[in-house]
Amino acid sequence: MLDVWLRELKEQVCRPLISLVPSFVTPTQITVLAFVCGLVSAYCAYSTAYHWALLFWFLNRIFDGLDGTVARQRGLQSDFGGYLDIVLDFTVYALLPVALVLSHTLALRSHLLHDTTPNTHTRAAVGVWDSVLVEWCVVSLLEGVYFVNAASLMMLASILEKRNLGATTRGEKTTITMPTGLIEGFETIIFYSLFIYASNYDNTSIIHSSAPIATYTTWLFMLFGVLVSVTVVQRLVWAYHTL
Repeated sequence: MLDVWLRELKEQVCRPLISLVPSFVTPTQITVLAFVCGLVSAYCAYSTAYHWALLFWFLNRIFDGLDGTVARQRGLQSDFGGYLDIVLDFTVYALLPVALVLSHTLALRSHLLHDTTPNTHTRAAVGVWDSVLVEWCVVSLLEGVYFVNAASLMMLASILEKRNLGATTRGEKTTITMPTGLIEGFETIIFYSLFIYASNYDNTSIIHSSAPIATYTTWLFMLFGVLVSVTVVQRLVWAYHTL
């Protein structure tokens, strides 16, 4: 929703950083570095090291914004670079939510295996397992929404590029045009940061068998899924009236 206005601001912020990037470092290498940070973030989330997960998530986003600026400023833009960038981005987007739910599952399992509390707390433990099960159901739906969103975004972008209504015509800085919607890059950064932050709190409540049937992470997943779905509908309506 805000990416159109924030891209130029991102360029202004990233330009001073280009001097810190050695001349032998290519934009593709920065893209891969961003991906590695994303993988480390997902692993930290899986390992319940949520503060580190948040740090590496921010590093992933910083390097992801820097690679395009370096490419443009040094005249190293390529179609492959743009393609690789979006594939690796979507991979990180898919991995992080799953890693967060998996961290809750494994933390609860470990707690129950080492718990010496009498069976009077069995009902509470079953209730927490229900919370984790709901998380898995919701994150599965969220991943499905991602699939539909990616299809709607990429197909619409391809048609616009085919009709010479793409990034070059519109003066956009991306490799292909990115049709606007309610949820874009900036909103994704905010929500994923909230996912990680909420997971830290939820993990504690799950271990202490005090988690509600729908954790904070679950509610955030559901809200984000609804907003991404609205974005898909927005593009569909726009395409119906425009194409």
